[in-house]
Amino acid sequence: MSGPALRPESPEDEAFLRALFAEEAVPALCEAGLDGRRAEQLAAIQHRARSEGYRAQFPEARFSIILHDGVPIGRLVEDEAAARIVDIAVLRARRRRGVARAVLAAAQARWCRAGQAGQASVLAGNTASLRLFEGLGFHAHPRADRPDIALVWAPAASGSPVPDRLRLPLVFDPVPLLRDLDTLAASGWIAHFVTGHYTGDWSVIPLRGPAGATHPVAMAYSDPAAAAFADTPFLAQCPAFAAVLAAFACPLQAVRLMRLGPGAVIREHRDHDLAFEQGSVRIHVPVVTNPGVDFRLNGRPVTMEPGSAWYLRLSDPHGVANRGAAARIHLVIDAGVNPWLADLFGRAQA
Repeated sequence: MSGPALRPESPEDEAFLRALFAEEAVPALCEAGLDGRRAEQLAAIQHRARSEGYRAQFPEARFSIILHDGVPIGRLVEDEAAARIVDIAVLRARRRRGVARAVLAAAQARWCRAGQAGQASVLAGNTASLRLFEGLGFHAHPRADRPDIALVWAPAASGSPVPDRLRLPLVFDPVPLLRDLDTLAASGWIAHFVTGHYTGDWSVIPLRGPAGATHPVAMAYSDPAAAAFADTPFLAQCPAFAAVLAAFACPLQAVRLMRLGPGAVIREHRDHDLAFEQGSVRIHVPVVTNPGVDFRLNGRPVTMEPGSAWYLRLSDPHGVANRGAAARIHLVIDAGVNPWLADLFGRAQA
């Protein structure tokens, strides 16, 4: 299945755009007391007024139709010169599939390459959109005098591209982490479910997972469509790992302990959503390792000692082989990019 694509709006899209706007506007107008026909008429007027308002307020904005497999499913209005998302909307039937997230992540990549800070705004009551933007690392700024919330996303402080590997200015004592591992020893490791990616023992214990997940396997799944995450019961047993997570003042998504047994190999692959430029990063904190671990990113080795913290751009080709006699165990943190994390990356590069 292909991902979303964009094409310029045309006059032939007007009927689709009216229907897209009406999906939200008509139910709200009916709740306010209008009958269905009047609500539809007023929604059409509101849609036309809003589109004209966008063009007057943002004369340089690009108006695009979001496509999936060639079919219109949404709209994006972006002022590229100002790095501003003016509006994004997706049909209800196509939501919760990562469409808006992918479109916004592509915009973040453009901003990052240009060294720009991005911006957007959402109505204070639109909690779903607010979660989406915050999950991509936007920082919310409520305004007392306005009904909307300003959102700001910052690339690395230096404005330069983030390298494929970056040791972060954070160090953790591995001894308490080993004690937490001993506590979890009786819990049992869960075999990684993407069996085509590896041979041998590659297993996990979930410390944070999709909100509402109750089975350990569901907790361990890093669902790209998940909008909310929560600590698992395993984390409650681990004060040292909890302290590590508390050091990250950014949105935490899936967090797992990942074990690669002796002789195990993770074949080269890509995790397409995991790049700073796309608003979501993966950070490795080694807990147990050995000289026989060979981690390759873009064909070059990455050596990570216990207690260090590393960003790895895993949207690039990577794989690992454990040729040692002991298991390799990392704390693996998926997080959203926000101004705090962008500043941390900037200090790491400096």
